Amino acid sequence: MVYTQDQLHKQNLAMIMLESFLFQTLSKSVRIMGMLVLSMLITHTSQASAFKPPSEVVQSFNEHYPDAKSTKWTKIKDEDKPYKVSFVQKKVKLNAYFNKEGKWIETEKNIRLKALPETIKATLDSQFGEIGYSMLHATEILQNDGAIVYAVSIRSSGRRSNLLVTMEGSFSYR
Repeated sequence: MVYTQDQLHKQNLAMIMLESFLFQTLSKSVRIMGMLVLSMLITHTSQASAFKPPSEVVQSFNEHYPDAKSTKWTKIKDEDKPYKVSFVQKKVKLNAYFNKEGKWIETEKNIRLKALPETIKATLDSQFGEIGYSMLHATEILQNDGAIVYAVSIRSSGRRSNLLVTMEGSFSYR
């Protein structure tokens, strides 16, 4: 079974609360037994969360990113790109996506809003400038065809929207 980050976080919080309860209310021998059970739960959770993608996916990743450090694989609910790997390369945090056959689909990198290319800012201004908007977050996405697109979260008229914007000036809602 694979746990999401949110599920692991909730499990860790529950374990901390249980540990606190054990130390505050129970006798020493019962606390020791409780700690043993707690350590078994922690071991099970850490083993269950270690996801191993198919070997062809790992091989493709290693070919694309031979210098990657701190890799963490996740299986996501996306038929086109079900395997996500988070990693660090040259001190930059990246997320890469692969399909079931191991084909690299895209790589994402969070960027500062100031680093958005002027053409992307111009596209947003032309589409949302009259009604007003503020940029919240931006991600640069390198696609497998060599194109670079930008995922930009904006707030406009009190609504948050996630957009995919191309260097050619087109955009779509994500």
